[in-house]
Amino acid sequence: MPAKRNQAFIFLVLCLIIPINSYSQRIATLEVELAKPAYQLDIPVNVNLDKITYESDTILALYEITGQRRDGIPFQIEPGEIRKLHWVISSGKGSGEKHIYELVREQKIQPEIVKASVSNGTLTIQKGRQNLLQYYFTIQFVHFVC
Repeated sequence: MPAKRNQAFIFLVLCLIIPINSYSQRIATLEVELAKPAYQLDIPVNVNLDKITYESDTILALYEITGQRRDGIPFQIEPGEIRKLHWVISSGKGSGEKHIYELVREQKIQPEIVKASVSNGTLTIQKGRQNLLQYYFTIQFVHFVC
């Protein structure tokens, strides 16, 4: 009976330990400092991904760290002889702004999808539940007489 208890205990310990390794694993911390004010413009940046990791882009995620907050950041990887990681920094108003990012090994965050729909003469472009653009149109049929 004690052997079965030991086996159950070992099994329970393994079940508690193994999932810890399956969560995200930090690969790199990236720090970007803006020397001049960008006046709330979005600034595209890129880094040589091959100098950081050779992991597949399907298992990478990028987060911006602000205090205790960790926000997912959409990114793209440019394939080629040298892979480049591209993302956009949303800047504030000050100079010397510092942005800290973590590149982690996990499933990517899927950004909200932008979609278009047509209904009753209206073309609507939406991101999530927010309407970004609404365009009204009409279709007129012209009859030609020969």
